[in-house]
Amino acid sequence: MREANDLTLFADDNGDTYVFFEEGAVAGRQTGIMGHRIDLRTCRLLGEPALCFSKDPEGWEKSGIEGPWVIKRQGSYFMFYSAWSRGYEVGFATAPHPTGPWTKYVGNPFFGAQDEGKCAQYGLAYTGKPDDPYVAVGHNATFVGPDGRDWIVAHYQERGGVESLGFDPMWIEDGVIRTLGPTHAEQVVQLP
Repeated sequence: MREANDLTLFADDNGDTYVFFEEGAVAGRQTGIMGHRIDLRTCRLLGEPALCFSKDPEGWEKSGIEGPWVIKRQGSYFMFYSAWSRGYEVGFATAPHPTGPWTKYVGNPFFGAQDEGKCAQYGLAYTGKPDDPYVAVGHNATFVGPDGRDWIVAHYQERGGVESLGFDPMWIEDGVIRTLGPTHAEQVVQLP
């Protein structure tokens, strides 16, 4: 039995379903994100699990990675994941198939917020914005909004500890996930 945390499901276009999870979380090892095909009728795992990718022990993922969330867009698979070394931030990886091979985006993290204290704790440079009201934005999911656009929803934590869910539109441009967030203002949805 594997130690796992943050298990999520992904249903592919052909009906195959996969589970993705952070391996080693219970023992505090945070080794990497694993993927596994599952039969939902029997709740049995099929075949062997695959290591999607491991954490970077030196950079923004130094503390560990968690919260895998997979979507399929433009014929590619996109896996979001989070790390808390500098506050809470989100990166993504892409693959041609749910079992990989997964390639992390070189511009990660693409979304999130930093906390000076967390950066100091892990020996990382603070590159955030001092006027940002958030010190942590991560562990996201996505959904298609009533306006037909993709939206990213995440856990937002303000300076002073107030926590909430935040929503920002996102899009994919040249294979890269883009967003203007995390925003601090109310979002407006234009219905068709």
